[in-house]
Amino acid sequence: MATPGIEPGYTDLQSAASPLRHVALISKNVRSTPNPFVIGFVNDFFSLFGVNFYLRGDMSPFLATRHRLLYVLLFRSSRLFADWSMRGLLFSEGVMADYAALRRNMVDCQLRPNDITDLRILGAMDQIPREAFVPDHLKSLAYADREIELVGRHESRGPRFMVTPLTLAKLVQMADLKRDDFVLDVGCLAGYSSAVLADLAGSVVAVETVPEFVKQASQTLSDLQIMNVAVVEGGLAQGQAGQGPYDVILINGAVETVSKDLLEQLKDGGRLVTVVIEEGFGRATSFVRTGGVVSNARNGDLSAPLLAEFTANEEFAL
Repeated sequence: MATPGIEPGYTDLQSAASPLRHVALISKNVRSTPNPFVIGFVNDFFSLFGVNFYLRGDMSPFLATRHRLLYVLLFRSSRLFADWSMRGLLFSEGVMADYAALRRNMVDCQLRPNDITDLRILGAMDQIPREAFVPDHLKSLAYADREIELVGRHESRGPRFMVTPLTLAKLVQMADLKRDDFVLDVGCLAGYSSAVLADLAGSVVAVETVPEFVKQASQTLSDLQIMNVAVVEGGLAQGQAGQGPYDVILINGAVETVSKDLLEQLKDGGRLVTVVIEEGFGRATSFVRTGGVVSNARNGDLSAPLLAEFTANEEFAL
């Protein structure tokens, strides 16, 4: 009498003649329990690649390793590919990068997954050409998730960086801009932040201490027909009291302390947003002026390069 589940004429699945022998081998392989040392070794090895896919006790080392290799190849490779693409390393010489696609990738992969939910901000950063605000040799980095050094460390005035797209988006979202707001953009560099703010607010005064950037920002904004921004040269910590008061002040970078001069340029109900360095860590911080009182609130961790004019050894106070 044939054994249930076994083809007639065969009494043992392990028989070399059985056409179902391979099924029995696979089943036996999957059900076997590997040595705990092997489980730990394979898990630890793949954790080096950041793959959170753990070997189960009921899966053979061979099958688990094969599955995890697929995870490495598919997911880690795709992340590297995206990063290389953003840095322009995949564009051959003489082929123009598709900046519109890079902008969309920046919005979809950097901003949306990190709680940037204001559709106006997403729309502005999807349309404004960030590459227009960086020099030619850095255009391939325009949409990368990294700070871009625009003033070298060898300069006497110290290095200056364009903050990451996410840092800017977080600060702008925290400012809760209204269509008729009057905004002071502190440390605008070549003007990208001013362009984003101008798309969301009524008018913007952008202050920059580097004369070359004042000229460049004015020219680039004019070329893009962004007419509601005035770029002026001046000290960052001093702001532009003559143009104020302001509904919103945004500081493009991290500070150890905020100057009283800037806080006094806020309207009643005005907001100042920046990254405050506390014990070596950056905190997204908003300051609100109510009457003569300024309160502040922390809004999570956020990184940005420290601005030299806002260090604690200056005569400033929070």
